[in-house]
Amino acid sequence: MKKYSAILLSLILVACGGANEQNETEETVEENLVDTVQVDTLVEVAEEEMAYNYFEDYAQFETKEEIYEAFGEENLKDATEWYAEGTVQLECTTLKNPDNGHEIKFVFDEENPKKLSSIEARFYTSAGDSENPVTQKIETKCGTYTGMTFNELRDWNEEEFEFSGFGWDFGGGIMPSTGSKIEQCKVMMMLDYDYNDSDQELFTSLLGDQIFKSDNENAVKAPIFIGFLTYYLAQ
Repeated sequence: MKKYSAILLSLILVACGGANEQNETEETVEENLVDTVQVDTLVEVAEEEMAYNYFEDYAQFETKEEIYEAFGEENLKDATEWYAEGTVQLECTTLKNPDNGHEIKFVFDEENPKKLSSIEARFYTSAGDSENPVTQKIETKCGTYTGMTFNELRDWNEEEFEFSGFGWDFGGGIMPSTGSKIEQCKVMMMLDYDYNDSDQELFTSLLGDQIFKSDNENAVKAPIFIGFLTYYLAQ
């Protein structure tokens, strides 16, 4: 009887041990599955972050080296350009994103040319010219975009604003009211004018170093649009 009791006890212990091992195996598998899901999720998030759907997405870099690592030398071109009415020369790098066609300019700090200072985008790209313009639509996270018409911008802002006349260094600059959508947007927007428009009288009425209200009778009829975006990185 003792012999059978010992055998039975052994079987129970083996069974329990097997159950414990099975439970441990199941827990390990579950942990591995959780880890895999977490890794896959992180990869998906990383891919979303690197999609560059919005203008501000290009401001995630801090140095020129990071930009070259992200896009490759074959898609970038270095140059220098004059700023501040031709008084400051800054190093720049222009990107032609092979994935979505965006043309973005990275502008670097005057004191530290390897440090990113701002990014820029234009409605008209360098691929075209005055006779055969090539345009691009780049959206901001605020809801505006290059090529957005003047009246679309007015509707989006939900209140009137002021802007400077065209044909000089600060032409098309926007002066929004405090608290408006334009003022709250971190992207600086400048207006441009379709200079190929045939209505020269209308064009002339909006020229020069003067300030106009967005409800100006001539302005609302003119071929005005968002032509230039700038985003300044926090220093």
